Amino acid sequence: CNIAEARNFAVTKAKYDIILSSDAGCQIDKHWCEALMHIYETTQYCVVGGKSEYLIKTNFQKLVAQRIVSPNPHDHFISSRNISFHKSVWKEVE
Repeated sequence: CNIAEARNFAVTKAKYDIILSSDAGCQIDKHWCEALMHIYETTQYCVVGGKSEYLIKTNFQKLVAQRIVSPNPHDHFISSRNISFHKSVWKEVE
């Protein structure tokens, strides 16, 4: 299956309501899970995204990252690279 189908399958099999997702090649902060869970525990948000940083080992990877990451450090695009959501919300839009 493709990436989207695999992610959807994983969500259907998830045991808990809050889903955290990142992509291969992304670098997440060591406190990523705790930071996202804190937001869910202290707000009514149903979807939370964050800043994405990439593991860059080659010039090609650097060029790709420059094309898909905003140069503005305050831009936080919600995408599969760094997203979390309630499984119940995902079911509503499935």
